[in-house]
Amino acid sequence: ICTSIISDGSLEMNLTKLEFKKIFTPLTVIAVVVMLLLNLYMTFDYRAAYLLTALDPDSKSKPIETLKSEYAEKRGEITDEWIAARRSDVENILNDPKYLKTEDELKQYLSDLAAQGYPAEEIERLKSQPYTILNNNGITAYEHTEKFTHAASFYDNAEEEKQYLLDEYSSDADICADISARYDALINDYRAFCDYDLAYTSIQYVIANAFPFTVGVPVLIGLAPLFARERARKTDALILSSKLGRRDTARAKICAGTLYTLLVWSVMAISAAAYCFILYGAEGFGAFWQSFTGISSPFRWTIGQAIIVELATSLIGTLFFACIVMLLSELTESMFVSVILGAALLLTPMLVSIGAGAAILLPTCLIRGVMIWSVYIPAKLFGSVMPAQYLAVAAAAVLSIACCTAAANVFCRRQAA
Repeated sequence: ICTSIISDGSLEMNLTKLEFKKIFTPLTVIAVVVMLLLNLYMTFDYRAAYLLTALDPDSKSKPIETLKSEYAEKRGEITDEWIAARRSDVENILNDPKYLKTEDELKQYLSDLAAQGYPAEEIERLKSQPYTILNNNGITAYEHTEKFTHAASFYDNAEEEKQYLLDEYSSDADICADISARYDALINDYRAFCDYDLAYTSIQYVIANAFPFTVGVPVLIGLAPLFARERARKTDALILSSKLGRRDTARAKICAGTLYTLLVWSVMAISAAAYCFILYGAEGFGAFWQSFTGISSPFRWTIGQAIIVELATSLIGTLFFACIVMLLSELTESMFVSVILGAALLLTPMLVSIGAGAAILLPTCLIRGVMIWSVYIPAKLFGSVMPAQYLAVAAAAVLSIACCTAAANVFCRRQAA
């Protein structure tokens, strides 16, 4: 019996190795290499201005070390005292004569606006705006306070988001109670920490904007032919005719596809993270997560903790997409059809606006990792209120298993025919 078990295990391992090797066609290798280069390019391009300052003396961007030193002076818990100090920094700039336009410069600037067709009421409104009254040096100094000004508005922004959601879900008392509890805990019980976080925000940018292409495309190109290739080459009828053999082959294909997906995702994630840490340093793990653009949800994570959650979500989404592609590969008659259908599934959410509630169920949204958690979407299940994101991640895991099971069953039935 033991010999039989070992033999079966060895057979399945050898089949998995064979299927894994078959995935690596020249086209697949080219896709992985090209997407890896794109992944690194987008990592660099997002913050390139900071790194290229030395080549452009007139650039308003500051070198990385200068930014680190600025944060070293201003890092700390976002308390009332810290908020007051940061707002005082802004007021000092707005009231410092060396940063202000002269009276003649201001008159000329307003005259230029009028000549460009700006309405009188708009010009009147702009008279008191920082970008109107400040000279070039003043604008540069003011722009370098904006990060801290945003941090100083942390609790105000949370209060505004809470009120928006309460108005949005005003008809459901249970959801409103959940919203109030989560945002009140964020506002009253949590002390956000402002710190330099350039590496972590850069990683988030790559996850949110590059991964659907740099991860999704190699997975699609590698797995679309996984089952369809056999029929295209007329070799499906020759693959192990016994019932056991068919099931072993199906499992081997799915295992190989999963291993390939893990490899692609790991290469892109590790390369992006390593590149960001090398370029920008690893400081800032404890900085508040909501410093990243557009995040208003109440999860009390530091940016380092959020990165871990977002990467895990991206991995689940990538495996979900891979399982769908493997199923499409078995159901379609052509590997080209499975590529087209997979591409449509992957790219449509990037090109077409879809409601937030529905979008989080799509693999692309999960692959992007960051966006799914950026806003709070409450959902009710069996009378209990919870984040819809939890349900989306759980659904992706269950559907991934269902897709793989369906692909294997269809493959076995097709072989039996």
